[in-house]
Amino acid sequence: MSRRALAAFVLLALTTGGLLLDRDRPAATAAVFGRPASAATPIAAPPADALSASWFCPGAPAAPGGSLTGTITVANFADRERTGSITIFPSAGEPVTTPLTVPARKTTSVRLGDIVTSPYAATLVELERGDVSVEQTVTGPLGTDHAPCATTASSSWFGADGTTTLDATFTLFAFNPFPETAVVDLGFLTDQGRRDPQALQGLVIPGRSLQVFGVNDVVLRSVDVGVVATARSGRIVMGRLQRYDGTSGRKGTVSGVLATSPGTEWWFPDGETGPNAREFIVLANPTDSDASVRVEPYLDPSASPVDAIATTVPAGAIVTVALSDVLPAGRHTLIVRSLNGTPVVAERRIDNTDPARTGTSAVLGARLLATHWSLAAGESLATVNEEIVVANPTGTTVTVTVATLGTTGAIPVPGFDNVALAAGETLRVTLGGNVLAGPTPVVVDASAPVVVERVVIATDLPTVARSIAIPTLDG
Repeated sequence: MSRRALAAFVLLALTTGGLLLDRDRPAATAAVFGRPASAATPIAAPPADALSASWFCPGAPAAPGGSLTGTITVANFADRERTGSITIFPSAGEPVTTPLTVPARKTTSVRLGDIVTSPYAATLVELERGDVSVEQTVTGPLGTDHAPCATTASSSWFGADGTTTLDATFTLFAFNPFPETAVVDLGFLTDQGRRDPQALQGLVIPGRSLQVFGVNDVVLRSVDVGVVATARSGRIVMGRLQRYDGTSGRKGTVSGVLATSPGTEWWFPDGETGPNAREFIVLANPTDSDASVRVEPYLDPSASPVDAIATTVPAGAIVTVALSDVLPAGRHTLIVRSLNGTPVVAERRIDNTDPARTGTSAVLGARLLATHWSLAAGESLATVNEEIVVANPTGTTVTVTVATLGTTGAIPVPGFDNVALAAGETLRVTLGGNVLAGPTPVVVDASAPVVVERVVIATDLPTVARSIAIPTLDG
């Protein structure tokens, strides 16, 4: 990495880290309840001493016996069991609530189709304490995807990377977990301009319900489709399910929560380019002003430095940056930054086509840094491998521990206990062969704020699933 690039990276991290984490703040003395996530992200776990925690999983398949399945996984990292309830909201039918108990240092998984009969369902997980993480998994013939559930609802939601071409199916979920009705306007940013279909304005989302929208029905054959959802009243949780059938090259499944706001900085720990890996940054600008954006790649320190990529994203438009056309083959960390203060939505898509590593992933970047990260789902099997990627954007060396959840607590992955990670460097931890086969809930602790991503690769399905891990709010 060049000195100039490293200096810019460090300055950005110190500025942002100083805003997000105040280490000198006095310890809280009042009771801590599950609180909304930072305004920057809808996904942030309540601190361990929280007296309650609510998680919102926006939508997954729920048809019993269908080729698509949806599963909710709850990981309890505490040394005491967690109790509460799980409520399933089918897209057709009434909500169903059942008690939920997660033993200490264990995970509990619920298959949606075992509780309700419906094409899709959303989920509300309510627990009496913190120190837990919740994820949603979608599995089918076109692959598997794991995605963290939200910890807050919002009146606005945004997405950048969507497609309604003939090889793709794009589904949106509007989940209203509250008793009050929400009224929502749904619009799209496309490669041909913004579209606000009249039929999707003033949508009534009844209280305690899930509404499902097929984007292919309203935005025909568009390569780039961003989402802008605004509630006139009430709050909702928005999610997506994007599937590619492989007829045009891309093959795989993408799911998860959208973003609650555009931003001026987005972090992506693990990018990849190469002969069998096409990487793109998709930038959506939902504002009324043009955005001047720079994509900053940080390569392995042994690699030659590369220049940042500058582009302009017009108001109400989408711009796709093909990183594979300008970056050398390999893996890297990315920062997307708005230079003129106009916020954008930044999403990274990677299309892997190697026979042993096939799948499409799309990930919204991280919006904050943290010293504690967790992941509930994921697994290490003969046909599935998991990798944890930790990027250090601070100006000093950070010590990092990557651990999996065991019967006695967090068990460091061999060789990755208090590892020194230099400023601007990235750590990649392969779990396969280093941990016991089976589910692999993960915790990452660092001496200073870092950002964490997970990669899950399956050889029996078209799966290269990536997701940003779940940061824990400062208690």
